[in-house]
Amino acid sequence: MTIGETDLVGLVTKIVSASPEDREYGANTCSDWSPLFDQDEADLLVRILALTATSEDHETIREIQLHALLRIDEHLLVRTELLAPLRRLFSAQLDEEQADYLQELGVRP
Repeated sequence: MTIGETDLVGLVTKIVSASPEDREYGANTCSDWSPLFDQDEADLLVRILALTATSEDHETIREIQLHALLRIDEHLLVRTELLAPLRRLFSAQLDEEQADYLQELGVRP
């Protein structure tokens, strides 16, 4: 399946927004739409979500971003090199659930 270019651009715009509400909405939408992505869309969104999660100041939003990555991983192959930015997250930054998400994604042992 595919969501198409217009929806993909709109979704990316939300994910990288300066507004916490928009970033939360974008990550939640990624989770909801994960079964609809084709591999190219998933690759782009995985890379962007991994990058934004490393600089996210809001713990709740970071958790939603990591959850979105897991949801995409349930439907399509997530290439581990696209998750590389997540290795920059320090354990002290993460709550237990976020650490579990990273472990499920294969980023942490």
